[in-house]
Amino acid sequence: MAARGQAMEYIVVLSVVIAIAVISVSLLDYSPTVAKGTSQLASNVYWQSAAKPIQVKEVAQTAENQFAFTLKNVETSPIRITGIYLGGNPVEVSEGSCSSPPSPSIYFDIGEEKKVAVCDGIGVEGKAGQVVATLLKFDYASDYGTSWSTEPKNLKIALAYDVHANQSGNQTGPSCEGGLFLPTESGEYFYRLLRANDAGQIEFRMETPNFQVMPLEYAYQPSPLPPVSLGQVSACQQMAFSWRHAWWGWWGPYAADESRCQFTTISPTHWKALCTNGIFPPPIEDYDWEWEIYKG
Repeated sequence: MAARGQAMEYIVVLSVVIAIAVISVSLLDYSPTVAKGTSQLASNVYWQSAAKPIQVKEVAQTAENQFAFTLKNVETSPIRITGIYLGGNPVEVSEGSCSSPPSPSIYFDIGEEKKVAVCDGIGVEGKAGQVVATLLKFDYASDYGTSWSTEPKNLKIALAYDVHANQSGNQTGPSCEGGLFLPTESGEYFYRLLRANDAGQIEFRMETPNFQVMPLEYAYQPSPLPPVSLGQVSACQQMAFSWRHAWWGWWGPYAADESRCQFTTISPTHWKALCTNGIFPPPIEDYDWEWEIYKG
């Protein structure tokens, strides 16, 4: 009996040794490519599992300025996608592949999954081998014609080809002439409050191309605050801003235009503005607040 018990102990020990060896070989075989894929999967977990009513199950670059999306309707009723936006820009899409005619709308039954091709590179820019982030948004409608838009959220894409996007979709780089809040370079842009000298609070908004509400800021601010990211903006995409101003109540929103602000162009990717809400003209001092927009 003792010999049989001892043999069983040897079998258990041998099993443990084999299991450790298998795990070790698996770890040695874990490559950076796998790590990169895992990282990309984690970065898109919102679009793959939490997004509603449209989820992005897969995304891949199929040509220099083309992308393949696998989309799924997770709504409890049929929907029709009527628009797709990358980086705040509407893109041309086709059902299946770019060899098919452009599709002004794409129908999805309950739980249906379809391949949708983006057939221009607007809203995406980067070099082959990079994983780039771009804001993705959908316009969609119900069977009854009611329309909605999803909230823009970042989607990460592993690029297989270089992409140099601009407003016209050409792949030769930006060709626009710069102007006020009209950048000639794509990239991440930032807003920063430089100083403020009025009562109350300021709520700053980016209206286009990527709608975003900045944190509410106290309007007594003698020194610059940390910058706030506006996300990725493509070259030649006009940026527009507005704000709401609180002082014993709410006024606005006000458009950030020449009627309320004085602008200075520092460079084609950097601007400053000196603004007043104009509620009690003339202002107590020569400004209510000063801010800037620039490429990071």
